[in-house]
Amino acid sequence: MYSKATCELAVIGGGVIGAVTAYLARATGDYNSVALVDRAGLGSGATRYSAGVALPYGASALVRGASVQAMSSYAGRLSALVAPAATITPFFVVLPPASAAPPWNAFHGGAAREIPRVDVKALQARLPMLQLKTWDLFEYGYCVRYDAQRLMDELKHALRLMGGVQIREGCEVRAIHCDGKCLELEGIATSTVSAGRVCVATGPWMPSRLPECTGLRTKRVVALKLAGCRALPGTIFAPTLDVFVAPNPGGETAILSYRSEKWDVEPGSQQACVSDEDVAHAMRATEGLLCDIDVRVIGGQAFVDAYRTPADPCAFRGRERGLVFAGACGGSGIRLAPSIAQQALRLLCEPPLGDELTATEPSWRVEHEVKILSC
Repeated sequence: MYSKATCELAVIGGGVIGAVTAYLARATGDYNSVALVDRAGLGSGATRYSAGVALPYGASALVRGASVQAMSSYAGRLSALVAPAATITPFFVVLPPASAAPPWNAFHGGAAREIPRVDVKALQARLPMLQLKTWDLFEYGYCVRYDAQRLMDELKHALRLMGGVQIREGCEVRAIHCDGKCLELEGIATSTVSAGRVCVATGPWMPSRLPECTGLRTKRVVALKLAGCRALPGTIFAPTLDVFVAPNPGGETAILSYRSEKWDVEPGSQQACVSDEDVAHAMRATEGLLCDIDVRVIGGQAFVDAYRTPADPCAFRGRERGLVFAGACGGSGIRLAPSIAQQALRLLCEPPLGDELTATEPSWRVEHEVKILSC
């Protein structure tokens, strides 16, 4: 079976960043035809395992700005789309006692206002799961948790309804050609998409060997499901540990998420399995934060996500005009997706660094291998 298709924009990677990029490309009217291509199904990669917590936090000014822009988009243009997947919870920050330099600069607006300290003793009286014997707790405001599967279902439904979008699932890209130049990926081409521009948003499957992707690495991210979390007051974030605990709907259970120290992990079919080592690492990481007598690990999930070192997660241009790579969010894809998608769409209209605009538009041919019949 061999097929051909033509579009103005091809987005490779059907996770939250790729799906939001395709959605905004059509919603703004800048592109009349978009192809969204994924190696399996939309939202089946790193996005599927995301805990989906949107925190007003960023270790750099770029990430803080991206967080604010994304939150604005979720509350504005994308509000009707994401509302069914969103849960708003109070947001608490926990820090070592008498921190010499509380990281309020890393929180949007945090350095400009007084962050109220919580009476830990009064809180622990009704929440024995919180140990906090040597920690300070602050009430920052609110954050949003998105159900990753529900969010992707809403995006997929909206993309199908809006028209002008081809969704090709089960298609594994093998190469991207431009004017005779070939960027080899994998697979054997049995169908082709010709596109004016291409956005590659494949997360941990990003082709790190390409010059444009220098510095991309993968890392394991773990989210454990905890029992014994009744009446958890909200999402609790420990920035010094890079750990957060977020209540699940209903309040009986919660998710504890952290980034492991396992770098350069190959994304694969076993990535969702949580090991005894993951649980032990989580307990060590949260020592002094959670009381392991009252909290029980009853499940969990893990995934591999892409990081870009030393740069921040962002969109960046390829060597050829009309080619952009987007992502490398390190587990923050849902939190930053609208901002990175908008950046990618802007870059698609700009020339590579050092190149001059020409009157000739490039013509791209995206080849991919069909894996399932739904393609």
